[in-house]
Amino acid sequence: MYRFPLGIVLAAERKIFGVVDELEHSCDDLRLLANRDAKTRLYNTAYMMDQIETEISQAADGGAPFSLLMFDIDYFKKYNDKYGHIQGDALLSRLAELLARLTGNRDTLGRFGGEEFLLLMRGAGPDEAREAAFRLQRAVSTHGFPGEDSQPGGRITVSVGIVTYKSGMTAEQLIHHADNAMYAAKEAGRNQVCISDGHSFTKDGDKIIRIADIAFANQSIGQFLTELENASRRQIPSAHVATLMSFLKVLETHESDTAQHSLLVNKIAISIGQNMGLSDQELLQLNWGTLLHDIGKLAIADSLLLKPGKLTPEEYEAVKLHPTFGYDLLKNNNHLDAANKIILYHHERWDGEGYPYGLKGTQIPFLARICAVADAAAAMAEDRPYRKALSPAAIVAEIRRNAQTQFDPGIVAVFGILASCVLPAVADARRMREIKTVPGA
Repeated sequence: MYRFPLGIVLAAERKIFGVVDELEHSCDDLRLLANRDAKTRLYNTAYMMDQIETEISQAADGGAPFSLLMFDIDYFKKYNDKYGHIQGDALLSRLAELLARLTGNRDTLGRFGGEEFLLLMRGAGPDEAREAAFRLQRAVSTHGFPGEDSQPGGRITVSVGIVTYKSGMTAEQLIHHADNAMYAAKEAGRNQVCISDGHSFTKDGDKIIRIADIAFANQSIGQFLTELENASRRQIPSAHVATLMSFLKVLETHESDTAQHSLLVNKIAISIGQNMGLSDQELLQLNWGTLLHDIGKLAIADSLLLKPGKLTPEEYEAVKLHPTFGYDLLKNNNHLDAANKIILYHHERWDGEGYPYGLKGTQIPFLARICAVADAAAAMAEDRPYRKALSPAAIVAEIRRNAQTQFDPGIVAVFGILASCVLPAVADARRMREIKTVPGA
């Protein structure tokens, strides 16, 4: 049998091992590329989610706590619109480089889509995460980026949301809470840091917004109204409460769609009111005012209320009478003066173009302004003959678009923060048709 010279064999082996080594390096490079974002060279979303899942598993086994920081560039669309996407991408890369230089060795930084970045801080509790967020935020705002003079405030800034892992949280829930906190920071004025504990947000240690517990989807409507009836009897004579419950029963019997809509308006409005610090008395008024805000529709012909197409100008003028009809039904109840004003003024507009009296701005009672936002949001969350229900994001966008014209901008800001929690609960509640459990029905 022919034997190759030893030198040739050794040379062949070296060549083969060299090729194998190159292939291994190529595979490593491919794996690296698969985990990296093409624009910023940071880790991508898929890799970050894998890392979070790993940390959750380790924390469940007694490992150290960890926190997530979600960064979003303020007014990035304005920057892109002025300078174009090429310079916008360059800004993303420069910001990524800055954040990477300032990130600790034990931490993992990634791009999470668009102008959002995510920092996984291993072993970090809320205090350490907050300190890191403020340090990184200050570094960004003082760094000096090309074209920042055209931005509001003359600089590039970021809004930051923080969440610290708690037992039982999933990766999706952590991202959800970090994202909500980040948007709360934007609503608080941008260039802010907000912390979510899963139920509330804090800014610089001070409470800025509380997400109300939305128990509506899991609570029978009969139970809700029983609790409201009992609470009302402590402040309102029993005879008046019985009259109010009768109105609700009549509304359900004759206008069930209107009654269901009113319940959705009520839950959104109460969530806003709780987060704006209303007193128990004000919340009671808001409860009854929103539940009965459309009671005047009992006096409007069904042919108008149920018409599938567009109303004629004459028909629309007839429908616009329902606030005054409703007010006339309840105006003699002195204990519900603020609730009666909700009924009368909930279609007034911030710009003075509403009805029935064309009130403007703060001339409109505050509770009626809350009802106006909740009424519009609930209407968009419901299927209508001419369209399907809008998504929560579309509802928020439409409400925000009409701030300063149709709605009080301060109330819109609170609604924008709450919407990601309130509107999904409203969608669940919309599927519940239990109002027939009204006591005495």
